[in-house]
Amino acid sequence: MNRTSVPRPTLLLPFALLACSPMVTQDQMEQREQSLRTSLDEMKRYQLDLEAENQTLRAQNRNLQVQVEGARATSARSASAEIDQAFARLNEYMQKLGAGSGGDVTWFQGPEGPVVRIQDQILFRSGSQSVSDEGRQLLAKLAPELASSGANLRVEGHTDSDQVKVNIDKYPHGNLDLSSERALEVATILIANGLPTERVAVAGYAEYRPVAPNDTPEGKRKNRRVEIVLLSGSLTQ
Repeated sequence: MNRTSVPRPTLLLPFALLACSPMVTQDQMEQREQSLRTSLDEMKRYQLDLEAENQTLRAQNRNLQVQVEGARATSARSASAEIDQAFARLNEYMQKLGAGSGGDVTWFQGPEGPVVRIQDQILFRSGSQSVSDEGRQLLAKLAPELASSGANLRVEGHTDSDQVKVNIDKYPHGNLDLSSERALEVATILIANGLPTERVAVAGYAEYRPVAPNDTPEGKRKNRRVEIVLLSGSLTQ
């Protein structure tokens, strides 16, 4: 705020000093006393003007704070509405995708956020990390829908309890390597189809997070999967 500077008055010499001069007449003393009172009055007015200006500045600061807080609240509501709309579109898409997949693609709420679960027979050949043509088509369609959510993602690979043949060069740690490589392959395809790299993490859990017992073929089939976790906590950052 531009302000007109209030001239700061200059005080005259104290009356006591004037009285010490033998050449000062009574009229001169009264005039100088009046000048001193005038200067003091100007000082008081100057102080009052400064206090009034400070009050005006404080009021303006309070108004600015209210405006900033209001703008932040509006922005947060707008962002929240956009996120809700994006998740609604993704939910609708996943419901249709799941209905047409025969149960091989499912969509559910996990402890960290929504999860896309894809059974491995859609994505991989047995014991392989290479994604099939069918899997690539599915991921290419899924990537822009995931990107629109605005969430960070973690792509997780899971296997059954059957151990992949250990290859010291390719899979030195067996299923842990296989599950990690599969997750990385899926993440790579999602990124190639528009998902920002900085929003993607990869994890491999081998057979250690089963969703069904591994003592039946059906249980093992359910455990061989890739899950894409939408991390809801990232939406608040």
